[in-house]
Parts: sequence; structure tokens; C-alpha cells
Amino acid sequence: MIMRKRIVDFYNKHSVTFNIVSLLITIGSVCLAIWISKQPVTLPQKELSCITTNSKSLVLMLGNDSNLKLLYGEREVSKPCITSIVIQNSGAYPITNSDFLKPFSIVFQDEDKILSINITDCSNQYIKEEVIENSRFENQQLTIDNFLLNPGEMFTVDIISDGGIPLIRFDHRLEGISELNLINNPSGQI
Repeated sequence: MIMRKRIVDFYNKHSVTFNIVSLLITIGSVCLAIWISKQPVTLPQKELSCITTNSKSLVLMLGNDSNLKLLYGEREVSKPCITSIVIQNSGAYPITNSDFLKPFSIVFQDEDKILSINITDCSNQYIKEEVIENSRFENQQLTIDNFLLNPGEMFTVDIISDGGIPLIRFDHRLEGISELNLINNPSGQI
């Protein structure tokens, strides 16, 4: 009984203080909740990067000797170049086959003479097999219908051309990716 009386007396003596502290805590909590709700939210994004890692002439100087000829297979070439493009998932989410609303394409200008296109340096063998199976080259365009890339995974496209460094344009329509991240593209942001 004595303990209960002490508690009641303590509460009656300090009830105004308890009410003021409770009110201040409530107001502070509401202000904090409003402030947090107004903060910008940056969610991780899907992102596909196309990085030109190598774009150079394979012959620096031929000289003026008309007897000197370069062949690629059976074909004579005058200015062979190699261009390597790394296609990498640089985002936080996987790029899946169902994300492709339209195939991914690397388009070359009509004046570019493409001699060879190879898929090399893949994060794993499954990516290489899938990209090769889903790709085709026709009408100056490499088209890849779809592919799966987890965050950080990549594959490289090596292009051997004649006549100088090719002008490259990327074409795509992927769910969740409004534009490609183009790095070191010799044609600029085409």
C-alpha cells in the first residue's frame, strides 16, 4: 500500500512535466517523420555500359611501296583497324532476357567495311554461349536479340574493319534503361 501511495503522489506531483515531455516527444517525432519523407530517395538503377576499350589502326605506316599488300583471309585491305567494345551491366539489378523490348544493336555506317566480329572476354562461358546464340550480323548491323547480365558481368565485342575506325551507333530498347552509358565511343554519343 505504501508503495502505491508513493507512486500516485509522485505522479500527481509531476504529471504536468510528464505531459509536457510527452507532447514534445510527439511533436519531435512528427517533425522527424515529415523531414524524412521529404528527403530524395535514390534507388539503385539498371544500367548498361558500352565501353570502347580499344580502337586503333593495326598498321601505323605502310610507306609508298606499291608492292606491299595486306590480306585479311583472301581479301586485300588498306587500313585495317580493331575496335573492342565491352558491354557491361554497370547497374545494381540484373538485365534479363525479358527486359528486351527491342533487340540490342551495334550499327555501323555504310562506308565501314566490317571484316570480322567476334564475341570474346566474357564473364563466364554461359554469357558467351547465349550472346553468340542470340546474335547475327547483317546489313552493317550486329543484332543481339537478348542476353542475361548480372551486375558486374560483361562481354566484349571485337570488330576488325577496313578503311579506318568505324562510326558506331548503339540501338536498344530495354525495360528500366532509358539510355546507355557510352564510354570512349569514337563516334561520340550517337
